[in-house]
Amino acid sequence: MQRRPWTQHGAHLRDEGKAPLPHPCSRTRAAQLQRDSMELCDALFCEVNPIPVKKACELMGFNVGPLRMPLTEIEPAHLEQLKKAMKNLSIL
Repeated sequence: MQRRPWTQHGAHLRDEGKAPLPHPCSRTRAAQLQRDSMELCDALFCEVNPIPVKKACELMGFNVGPLRMPLTEIEPAHLEQLKKAMKNLSIL
């Protein structure tokens, strides 16, 4: 039975008869990116979501609007932690 091209492994990555596209990132590079972003991940989950996420978007210039009750503003210490993590990744 002949396999259909769309069911072949990696068929979505190539046109028929062409070589597969290279991966843009190796496993070691992906692992390094994960380790580098852990400080930001920790900062984004330092309080109940979406408080830190909305603050991060606001710091980047997005108009996210106010928090709805019962959520409160991010604690000052957590805000500094978030800013530091974002600066370390060149987001700010």
